[in-house]
Amino acid sequence: MRHGCAPSADNSKYRLGCYFCNDVVAPENSMRERTLDQQCTVTRPGLAPIAASMAVELMVALLHDRDKHCAKAESIGSRGGGSLGIIPHQVRGMLSTYTLMTPTTPGFDCCTACSQAVVEEYRKTGFDLIKCVSSNTSYLEDLTGLSALRAKADDADVDWEVDDSDEDLDTAV
Repeated sequence: MRHGCAPSADNSKYRLGCYFCNDVVAPENSMRERTLDQQCTVTRPGLAPIAASMAVELMVALLHDRDKHCAKAESIGSRGGGSLGIIPHQVRGMLSTYTLMTPTTPGFDCCTACSQAVVEEYRKTGFDLIKCVSSNTSYLEDLTGLSALRAKADDADVDWEVDDSDEDLDTAV
């Protein structure tokens, strides 16, 4: 995964998301109370050199592009691409099927890592932001507006229609 340009008024519409843009919670200890096979940092040993070589290729492609790290994301099969081919936002691989995909995720306005609110607060307060986040677990969610977004979602009055009948189930073996 690559990061695009820093959040600004110029690129807010096309800003690429970071690793945390898909989360609606602040980062926490992802290895607590998990077995070894459930921890997200465990990979197959042969995969590390493959991932490293793809990261180098992505970096070199970005360095050769005229827009550098602000280059638009492209997917497998797109006709664009620079002199070294397409420049994806991220490359995801499934080792069990030996396949790759190149999804693109836009930046999330309430991201607890790269949103404009976090970037501006860090520029203003520096390491004091890290101290606040370390001592107050809800600080980032409050700063980015993520707390308000989740509260709004919880307050939403959704009328779900539930069908408990088995009529549509195919029970043939």
